[in-house]
Amino acid sequence: LSANSRLWALHQMAAEHTGHSASEMHEFALCRYFGYVENECGGVKRQIPVKRSSAREKGEFSSFMDATENWYAEQFGVWLDQAA
Repeated sequence: LSANSRLWALHQMAAEHTGHSASEMHEFALCRYFGYVENECGGVKRQIPVKRSSAREKGEFSSFMDATENWYAEQFGVWLDQAA
């Protein structure tokens, strides 16, 4: 699988475990790894990731992937070998 496909397979596995969508898990992972800014509109606060994974070069994407996989394994008991 491509690195991006593997990342989304991992997000899907975490989503099934947490009850969030794969897209939500992706946003959580981006915020956790790259940091975030908090925006507010009409009394609703939202965390916006500082960086997106799609614009990362290969090494930085790989580091993000490793960090996300480690977080999911430690926090939720989910890892890529289950998706392969």
